Amino acid sequence: MVFSRWMTVLMCTKVVTANWPIIYFMAVAVKQNEPANSYLWQLSCALLSLMNERSTPDDNSGQTINEFIDSFNDENTSDTYYMPKKTDTTPTFYVMLLWMQGFAECFFDDMFEWMMRSDPVLGSGSWGQTARLAVERCYVMHMKLKELEDGWESMPQFKPYLDEVIQ
Repeated sequence: MVFSRWMTVLMCTKVVTANWPIIYFMAVAVKQNEPANSYLWQLSCALLSLMNERSTPDDNSGQTINEFIDSFNDENTSDTYYMPKKTDTTPTFYVMLLWMQGFAECFFDDMFEWMMRSDPVLGSGSWGQTARLAVERCYVMHMKLKELEDGWESMPQFKPYLDEVIQ
């Protein structure tokens, strides 16, 4: 996962988790409306597959994202839809997004924001020109990662994740 795409990936996780049921039903509507085997239909199938998955994904499949999307066709895809109830096991993809949010809130956002700042000596308009401070910043990042390693489970940023995992 590329975290650094100007923070858009991590912001998107918040949009997806906040609008999970809406996105689910939009994917169902697209799948029902588009012709079978069209690219948009396949994307909807792939999204629904991710949203319905309740077990550990197989990381050894060797498929690229395009191969995963292309693998959906009208012969191997069900027409039944199942919006999970809160009492069901939380979808794996949803839990992964919650963990990413916790990581972003307690570490990544602050580190990335600092990297985008102007250099205090060079002044205004020197965004990202902080290479001379790299040694100190590496120390701060290491210290913050060590804090995460030693007790992320007790950090409030990870509470939504833990609430879903420990039911």
